[in-house]
Amino acid sequence: MATVRLPRSGTYRIVVGGYDMDFDNGRYFVRVDEAFVPPTPLVNDTNFLDPGRFQQYFLDGTQGQTINVSLESSEFDPLLRIYDANNRRIAEIDDSDNSLNVYEAITLPRSGRYRVVVQGFSNTDSGQYTLSITE
Repeated sequence: MATVRLPRSGTYRIVVGGYDMDFDNGRYFVRVDEAFVPPTPLVNDTNFLDPGRFQQYFLDGTQGQTINVSLESSEFDPLLRIYDANNRRIAEIDDSDNSLNVYEAITLPRSGRYRVVVQGFSNTDSGQYTLSITE
């Protein structure tokens, strides 16, 4: 039995045969199970942060919804803040998992529009980053 993880969505063709496909013949059984489909990101962006600046992203959420946040950079120490519709900060995340990057699951306290702010930990931080937010 083989388990195969496909690199991207699309149409694939499965070819089944013996060691010598010109001469081996017989009955085969192939089973394809429903695969795990990763959730569509609410936010998925790669961008560049200038020193002393920040980037904002917006998303609509519902009370009790859990979002998974990943903010990665190999060029600076990223800092992430999340604000609710009343501009109350509900999260501030600096480092996660013994790295400078951010990986966090956050449960939204109320329904409404949220603002996600990406910036550097230091005012002089700059560089490329990738932000991904999924359910």
